[in-house]
Amino acid sequence: MYRKNILFVVKVYIFGLIFIILHTGIWIMPNIGAEYTISQYIYNPTVLMNNFKDPMSQYVLAQFLEPLLFSIFHLHKQVYFILFLFFENLLFYLLFSIWFLKNHAIRENDIYKYFLAICFPVFSLPFYWMGMNGMVLLLLLLSMLYYNSLLFCLFSFLLGFQSSSIGINAFLILGISLVIYKIFNNRFNYGNISYFKDLDILKSFIGVFSVFVGKIVLLFIFHKLDIHRTGTAFTWIEVYWKAFIKQWLLNWNTILYSIYGIVWIAILNRIKMIWYILPPTFMAFLLTIIANDETRIALLVLFPSLFYFILKNKDFFNSFSSNEALIYVFVFFISPFLYIWGGIPYAISLLSSDINIIHIIHHTKGYNWNYPWILTPH
Repeated sequence: MYRKNILFVVKVYIFGLIFIILHTGIWIMPNIGAEYTISQYIYNPTVLMNNFKDPMSQYVLAQFLEPLLFSIFHLHKQVYFILFLFFENLLFYLLFSIWFLKNHAIRENDIYKYFLAICFPVFSLPFYWMGMNGMVLLLLLLSMLYYNSLLFCLFSFLLGFQSSSIGINAFLILGISLVIYKIFNNRFNYGNISYFKDLDILKSFIGVFSVFVGKIVLLFIFHKLDIHRTGTAFTWIEVYWKAFIKQWLLNWNTILYSIYGIVWIAILNRIKMIWYILPPTFMAFLLTIIANDETRIALLVLFPSLFYFILKNKDFFNSFSSNEALIYVFVFFISPFLYIWGGIPYAISLLSSDINIIHIIHHTKGYNWNYPWILTPH
């Protein structure tokens, strides 16, 4: 029986990966070379900072954990760094698949629930925008899997080494949303969450504090290594905030749609049951006003709330018949993944680019990271 269960998990996991990759394809983030550079000169601050003289580029230095872990392997080819990122994504999907199948007691006759779950756009993000997102999502997932354990503090602490702004906002949104749920549920007793505990509110704010402590420790390490930054992610906001607002106003509706995609219909059809997902969604949506990669930011900061209120919610998934769920899965698969970046909507699959990459590698026996397709998801 144990072996049979393992084979079932492996099959679902593999088919889930194929399903996602066939839908979105794989695209590597443009700043992948910057992260790789950090991993190569992480113990040589002088050379490292010579590669990041421009303050506008120094925000990448705050994504420290991923390059640090890669540096342990002493590998010096960029392709190995790409494979390392790919492994992160595989691990993220594996851990989520194991948890989801176990938490919802999924059997072969209700496997549609799993495929419905991965129709949420956040599960398309790791491969569609392969880079720092893998580690951020992995840490967010581990934090939520161990939400009732001291390990929650450890994983949220590590988020301070990878993306403190995402971590702080993610757990802050979750905490505020839990407070809103408690207030309205006590007053109206509407849309109960069976697993909610008052302590969950405190834990989310402990997560905010843990991420903040992680960031402070990272800044201390930078000080000891003589890594003195003159630019951060906020430098982009200071310089381009007017442009960010303009592009948000032009495409706010597509940004909002990109958060859930086709699953918006399922959510709105069950809004009385899961009304509590709206406050975190609205807060994540508002944060995109000051972001250049709007969909990415929204999906990441929303993930803990999505996990707590929806992915963990058995009542939500039990409310679907197999036929209804499969309709959503089918429409999701044949519809393009909508992604907003720099205020521009991209609604495409990247498989054509991936085929082109394979063709280039086959004929050139190498990989040129400066090909034009690497700069835009076309």
